[in-house]
Amino acid sequence: MRIVLLGAVMSASMMFAQGASAAAPLFTPGTVSTACSGGVAVDCLAAINAIIADLQTKGLTPGQLNFQIGLLASTLADVARNNPSATVLAAISAALGPVAAASSDPAQQAAIVLLATDVSNNSVPAQTDFTTSFNLSDA
Repeated sequence: MRIVLLGAVMSASMMFAQGASAAAPLFTPGTVSTACSGGVAVDCLAAINAIIADLQTKGLTPGQLNFQIGLLASTLADVARNNPSATVLAAISAALGPVAAASSDPAQQAAIVLLATDVSNNSVPAQTDFTTSFNLSDA
């Protein structure tokens, strides 16, 4: 079931379009990598909380914000996949909690919580995209 859900989430990653600015992260992915790849949970969590707070002040629509939250979750999954040490996985699992909470889409929240659970169990899906297959519209 997890693989099917994550597969559905990943399959349409580039089909979502709200304009060029919405498709690109409005945060610096390198900041996430730097803060979280060292495995220091407090640094990772602080960086993620700062990114979320910044995104929430940008005047994004709910769909745009959820898209950015999805990009952030996907970035964290990439860091976990590329740095699978126990300390990095623990830091990323903890950081995914606020990421899930920042989404206004229950399905996206559930998928990110599932990712956090998988990461805490030392299992990172081969591919992850949390920007599609959710109610990212503003309707």
